[in-house]
Amino acid sequence: MDIIPLTQENLDETLAITNSVFVNEAKKKWPEIAYNASLGIEPHLSYVRERATDYLKYWIAKENGKVLGTIGLYHETDTPDRIWIGWFCVSPTARGKGVGRKLLQFTIDEVKSMNTYTTVWLYTSREPNEAAAQILYDKMGFEIMSEEEKQPYAVLNRRLIL
Repeated sequence: MDIIPLTQENLDETLAITNSVFVNEAKKKWPEIAYNASLGIEPHLSYVRERATDYLKYWIAKENGKVLGTIGLYHETDTPDRIWIGWFCVSPTARGKGVGRKLLQFTIDEVKSMNTYTTVWLYTSREPNEAAAQILYDKMGFEIMSEEEKQPYAVLNRRLIL
C-alpha cells in the first residue's frame, strides 16, 4: 500500500469513498469543495479564504490501482498551535486491514516533520459507522476534549498532543 497526495486523477474515486462514508456531509458537497480547494480548483478556493485556511492537503492510500482511504490536514490561522485532520475515512471494503492506522500515523508523522504545531485535532461523531475509528483514536492517543449532543449523533472534538 502506498500513501500518495490526492490528485485530479484520483479525485473521483476518492470522493466516491468519502461520500459513501460521510453521507450527510456529501449532500452539502463539503468533501468535494475541500478536495477541489486543496487542488487549487476555482471556484472552490473561496472555501480556503472563508475559513482563513493557510494549509490544506489530502493524501490517499492506494493499492493495486485502487483508492482504499483518504486523510487530510488543514490549518486555520486563528489557531496557530493546532492543525486539524479532515475527511479521514477508509473504504468499507478495506476496513480491518490496517489502512486507517497507516493513514493516521502517516499524517501524525507529517505534522511532526513540520515542527510547527503542538497539537493535532479532529472532529468525529458517535455515529455507529465511526465506532472502529473511535477505538483507533483512543489507541493512537487522541483524547476527547469536548462532546456536543447533536442530531442524530454526538459530535466529538479529539486532540493529540505531539
